[in-house]
Amino acid sequence: GILGVGPLPSDENFGGYFTCDNTGCSFLDSPPAYVSNPIMHFSAGNNNGLTLTFASVPSTGATGADGYAIFGVGTNASNTPATSAAVKAFQIESSDFSMNISTVFNSNTYDSFLDTGSNFLFFSQQFFPDCGGENKGFFCPMNDTSELAQMIGTDGLNKASNANINFNIGNANGLFSSDNTAFSNVGATFEGLTGVIDWGLPFYLGRTVYMIFAGSTATINGITYPASPNGYWIY
Repeated sequence: GILGVGPLPSDENFGGYFTCDNTGCSFLDSPPAYVSNPIMHFSAGNNNGLTLTFASVPSTGATGADGYAIFGVGTNASNTPATSAAVKAFQIESSDFSMNISTVFNSNTYDSFLDTGSNFLFFSQQFFPDCGGENKGFFCPMNDTSELAQMIGTDGLNKASNANINFNIGNANGLFSSDNTAFSNVGATFEGLTGVIDWGLPFYLGRTVYMIFAGSTATINGITYPASPNGYWIY
């Protein structure tokens, strides 16, 4: 299973539901109900989004990564950026996978999404040597490698938005051989999808990320972001 948080009101567009008995399970086309996003049922001021803030992790990893989840966006000092100029807002694009934002990397444009439920950075293409062996699928460059990507989109206010993403890819074999369990620079291939980048939990390390839920509004330092069918990511 995957434990993560998302901007949509329910899990209607994710995975599937099944009905089971002692002979097995069959797919359920129309379940009687879907699992809803519980935060959306909180009181006003706490239910329009989620703020996630994590400490940074060194390139060699750490034994753990501390962070906070703060309910709401733009409703109190703890879930509001110091200034609007310090962050970039991205309206989540409408797509079959309703969590995507475009990312340009190595001169190519990819569908991408932010996902606390992914423990590493996942790419649909192999950009670095494969580790092989028990760590097959993970990247193993000779040295820690600095990379630059750019997220592009719109801010929900009819303006273009873009932000540089500086990230590193380390040697997964070396990192996994340590006693550490939290890493900011482990990359791997994303099997089953093409043209996709999954900005997993390492993206959040050393950042504060604000998620405005689908259908909700948020006012941040005097700027009101109107309700969007898929929500926003702001960082």
